[in-house]
Amino acid sequence: MSPKEWRRITRQFEPVARDSEQERRQLVLALAEYEKIGGAATNTSEDIARTSFFNTHQLDCIDETVNTMSLMMVLENEGYIRRHSLSRPVGRGKFLDWPHYAATLTDNESKEIFVIDSWFRDNGEPALAVPLTKWKSGWNPA
Repeated sequence: MSPKEWRRITRQFEPVARDSEQERRQLVLALAEYEKIGGAATNTSEDIARTSFFNTHQLDCIDETVNTMSLMMVLENEGYIRRHSLSRPVGRGKFLDWPHYAATLTDNESKEIFVIDSWFRDNGEPALAVPLTKWKSGWNPA
């Protein structure tokens, strides 16, 4: 990634978040920029929301989780994520019940775990930040 591309990601954290909710909003915008950059570099810009078996540029929820966790690890290490700590990826569903996986982080103050899920969105659209308990219950965006 070039310095200019990295700046597209990190400028989402300006100004420094006043609270954890604002930091989550900044994070999903940073992830959207990361997807745009990565999509252009890997020919996955046409990745559409959810799963499409007929799209050769498609990412599944595992791909999305790995990409999200990777960026969040770098952002946390570089000091951009201050109000949260990374948590382990989570899953829901069973093998024959369309299992689904996503990245998570924990609010340092409230200790609430949030799922950061970009699989529900097209490439470059902001991911969704949802409380883990809500996500685990089978939550799906409209």
